[in-house]
Amino acid sequence: MLTQTPTLTEAFHPEQLSAGRSNQFVRVRIGEIELVMGTKYLSGVYQASRQHRLTENNTVLTPKGEFPVASLNDVLQQKLNLPITSFEGRALIAVGVDGQVGMLRADSVSRPASIRPAHVHPMPKVAHDESEGSRLIRSVVNVEPSAANPNDCVRLEFDPRVALGMTVPAEPADQPNPLPKEAASAIAAAVAATSRRGSQDNRKSGQLLAFIPDDVAKSEVEQVFCLPLTAVAEVVTTQRHLNSTVSSDVFDGFVLWRKVPVPIVQLGKIFGFNLERETESSRRLVIARATGNRFLGFYAQPQMQTMKVPESVPGSNTLFEGRPHLGCFRTELGELVVPDLNRILDNGF
Repeated sequence: MLTQTPTLTEAFHPEQLSAGRSNQFVRVRIGEIELVMGTKYLSGVYQASRQHRLTENNTVLTPKGEFPVASLNDVLQQKLNLPITSFEGRALIAVGVDGQVGMLRADSVSRPASIRPAHVHPMPKVAHDESEGSRLIRSVVNVEPSAANPNDCVRLEFDPRVALGMTVPAEPADQPNPLPKEAASAIAAAVAATSRRGSQDNRKSGQLLAFIPDDVAKSEVEQVFCLPLTAVAEVVTTQRHLNSTVSSDVFDGFVLWRKVPVPIVQLGKIFGFNLERETESSRRLVIARATGNRFLGFYAQPQMQTMKVPESVPGSNTLFEGRPHLGCFRTELGELVVPDLNRILDNGF
């Protein structure tokens, strides 16, 4: 009965949120996993007693009424196939949407903190794509830009409406946020260097970076992959991968490049190859730029070449039919394949 249900203790409520609410997040821990949640729909956080944690009821009594409860532990297992251990559910997050209120059970919830828009990046579909349309994971957030360990920096932002099973109306695509100054400066330097190369070239043609993905054997491919040099933000030799809570056949986690979490993909596998990768000591990580301040990373074999755009004609190779590329072109140097970075990020293959 309702009278037998103990009342929860309120930890904090929306009146304690500071101005600039749209840029505020709370950290939410579920077992060994920590996610973040925006405070737009946050109505309050409550501390649950042992009796609350053990009850099998789907509702809970709070100072503001009795509301339905969903366990984030169950949500993450169902939607992301994440097995979570040591879940106790000591915290209850009140979520209010258009007069509807629901509660999410978690282990702990931090105080709200503001995060600059430059450190919030939309979650690429290639990393996590829900066929249902409403996506649980909305963004990748750099919560500690000054931290030395990249695993202390990056967290996934979840949508509490999706976690509660609420209907989420179609929303306009998020406008790209400005980049952190570290990334913006690196891009400006790369563009300037490309312009200098172009000014030294008598031909009115651009520059390409030609490469072979590290999971493609040279002996088994006749094509060379390439990207316009203006689409290459940087090529680095070593980079530490972040611990990732989501994965797919071609998504290989994130790296933190100049404070931007960049998704890493297996480019060869996307194009139909499935070979052993090069050893980590010899491969190179290419950080490439797509539209809308979006980035994509992939590993390539160390033998790369910067070249002028050669004279070419469209190729008719059907090997990559249906694969995410802008085209195959026959040149005097062989056949060149240009990956479509936007299609890869949007899982359009």
